[in-house]
Amino acid sequence: MAIEDEILAALDPDQRAVALATRGPVCVIAGAGTGKTRAITHRIAYAAAIGTMDPQKVLALTFTAKAAGEMRARLRSLGVPTVAARTIHAAALKQLTFFWPQVFGGRTPDLLTTKSGFLTEAIKREIRCVRIVHGKGLGSVNKEPVLKNKVMRWLVQREEVLAFCQARPNDGGSGALIVLLIAARTQKKA
Repeated sequence: MAIEDEILAALDPDQRAVALATRGPVCVIAGAGTGKTRAITHRIAYAAAIGTMDPQKVLALTFTAKAAGEMRARLRSLGVPTVAARTIHAAALKQLTFFWPQVFGGRTPDLLTTKSGFLTEAIKREIRCVRIVHGKGLGSVNKEPVLKNKVMRWLVQREEVLAFCQARPNDGGSGALIVLLIAARTQKKA
């Protein structure tokens, strides 16, 4: 049995239709646990096997690190280990770090993965006012500011936060918050 046939043999008819559509975009709409990732990884493997696409020029995107890891493992087992499978955020970060020096010059700005460390570091550096950019939520369901609400709920729980408000328009407007922090605690000398 040829490798292409082996790739297709494990699929149900709907998944097979996805895998056979090797040119152009394909929209897969299905519920949880129905085999979307299976269909997509098999589509990539099948297209690579028949020479329709170069696996080194494929970027498979997903939402969670766990799903990206699962996708990489499946692609390896299907014989296409060179496909880049990442979260949307990881792919964006990789592109940002690559293109920033070319477009803006200089080094890429430091990006944060946690808010807690950011506030702690700001206080250590005696920075009293910070801006947290969370976006306006235009891409979320009902165009609601999901991250803004989460950040605000988080800020009210932090003892190092004295106050916060929406940023001025030229500082990010409704897509950012300005946060006033407590002063760094000084240790008493004995």
